[in-house]
Amino acid sequence: MNKLIRNILLGAALAGFTASAQAATIIGWEVNGVNSYGVNGYTASVLADYVSNAAGLVRSGEFDTSGSPASNAWGARGFSSGVVSFTLNVTDGYELSLAGFDNFWTRRSGTGPATGRLYYQVGNGEKTLLSSLNFTGTNSTGASALTSAMEDLSTIEALQHITDSVTFSIENLNAGGATGTWYISNHSGYDLSLLGELKLLAPVDVPEPSTWALLGAGAGLLFITWLRRRRGES
Repeated sequence: MNKLIRNILLGAALAGFTASAQAATIIGWEVNGVNSYGVNGYTASVLADYVSNAAGLVRSGEFDTSGSPASNAWGARGFSSGVVSFTLNVTDGYELSLAGFDNFWTRRSGTGPATGRLYYQVGNGEKTLLSSLNFTGTNSTGASALTSAMEDLSTIEALQHITDSVTFSIENLNAGGATGTWYISNHSGYDLSLLGELKLLAPVDVPEPSTWALLGAGAGLLFITWLRRRRGES
């Protein structure tokens, strides 16, 4: 009876959690106040429960952080073959389904990367192109680099029901010079953010100790019965 009541309560809790689940900000960065290109491994300004982003927002590849950086912006210069990436790790017992990016504000200098590509990789799976990018903002206000492919991720099966990790990487291309700069730029609200929803997975029903004891006793009785019959036949 106790087990029945526990399962009923658990089912009700799961149903309530699922019913209330909706797209919300899973991770986001606000670069207002960031100077000197910002730190490599920039900590997210918002991060949902049951996911982690230990490495932050990461610069890799060929870039440098010398010269005179813009204020209220995170990035680098010499990004002709540089990569910006972040990884989300999902807590055991949960699954993550991604709805889409809702903010991606960038700016660049006149000789900074004019285009790029956005990739995703789930766990140790294949790195897959999500969208080509155009970076049009060349002044302090920047411009949104969102594409329709970025705004709706719900139709990409690989980005639904994720239970391990997912990495997004931005490859910057076509810089006009080695000193050209590229940044996540400051705008109202989050400047780079991703929407999705998290759901609690139903736990595997493991038999209670009393159940194992009954199974063991039943097996023992069957063995004794078989043994007696065998002796009787002999």
